[in-house]
Amino acid sequence: MNVQELGIINEVFVTSRPDGNSVIIGGTLLANQNDDTNKWTRVLSRRAAQILWYRLTLLIFPERASEVTTRVTTAPLRSTASLTLLTTHVEVAAGQDDTYAIKGTVGEDKWVVTVNGMEIRRLWAALDVALYPAGWENTERDTSRLPKPRQSYQ
Repeated sequence: MNVQELGIINEVFVTSRPDGNSVIIGGTLLANQNDDTNKWTRVLSRRAAQILWYRLTLLIFPERASEVTTRVTTAPLRSTASLTLLTTHVEVAAGQDDTYAIKGTVGEDKWVVTVNGMEIRRLWAALDVALYPAGWENTERDTSRLPKPRQSYQ
């Protein structure tokens, strides 16, 4: 198993793919911000993105988490054997000094990034819009067209 320690990311973004089955997250690695090679992106399954949103909700909004998380629908678990380039599972852990470690699993490999408190809130907000563009109460999803975002956080 290979673990990629990618370091701290900034300028996070999230976008939903047109098929609605996956989400792209990314940002800039802080090592050399002027270098295009420091752009970081990962494709997450919809379920992995929802897990990330859920875990972030618990960590950064603990007082409202139970109310918010019961209003949303989740994606079903599916076989991940053929998804070798797709992040299928994520974990989030709070670190010291208002930082958070996000760990993703892609097949047999793992990646880890660190995000500061302000950026983690931006990531949560962008995930919220990408996953639930019509709001938490709207449980029906029309995948025949792109969702109209409530607000852009990119």
